Amino acid sequence: MNDYMTIIQAWGEIVGLNNKINLFETLREVNGDIKSSKVKEILVQGGFINSNSMLNIIMKKDEYTDRLKALYDSKRAYEEYIEREIDRLKVTDIQLAVAFLKDYKKMKWQDIAKRLTYSKAQVRRYYDEYRKNECQ
Repeated sequence: MNDYMTIIQAWGEIVGLNNKINLFETLREVNGDIKSSKVKEILVQGGFINSNSMLNIIMKKDEYTDRLKALYDSKRAYEEYIEREIDRLKVTDIQLAVAFLKDYKKMKWQDIAKRLTYSKAQVRRYYDEYRKNECQ
């Protein structure tokens, strides 16, 4: 298995986690009348430190809270993994890094260039080289 597939698999995991997060947030809203944006804010920031003690009590008893926290933690871990892999690919296979950022993360050329510290023309050239090699 090559490095590119590993990143794609991690990206697939993030997509799956996002689907599960959306499901549990919807179930929470339907069953517990707690808005998902408020829950996400608390869970992503870490812990239950919030001035609204009633919301904290409800969340601690809520059956979805632990599951959502675990899903957010997993998602964050995969995102960090992908970022480290992109940094590694920048040194070992820049064409793969550019192709992943363009094709999967749907980044603009300017943003890819900034992320990888290359010029816009360079990242476009790397992408074209990758596509050319992929077609052979």
